[in-house]
Amino acid sequence: MVSMEEAKELYRQGKKLLPTFAGFLDIVSRGFEMALWYRGKKYGAMKYQNKYDFYLWDSEENFQEYTTIEELREKANIDGELLKDIWDKIKRIEYYC
Repeated sequence: MVSMEEAKELYRQGKKLLPTFAGFLDIVSRGFEMALWYRGKKYGAMKYQNKYDFYLWDSEENFQEYTTIEELREKANIDGELLKDIWDKIKRIEYYC
């Protein structure tokens, strides 16, 4: 889910092949569920019943629901830290169909 150009650049930089934040949003908007890890906790994002959810995995703690992907982009957070601001700290992501 990383473009060829992104993959080439990440490879040159010696970085893992992880999507950009924009790529993450695109994948979620297409209906894929994604999991990511931050500070040892697993979080999920998905489109469900035409809304966008961001949540702590297997928990109702930190459940966030947004009406648009743009709202998720601007407001999704982990303990007050905006996801878009900490994206570069995310080191592990999984995709679910």
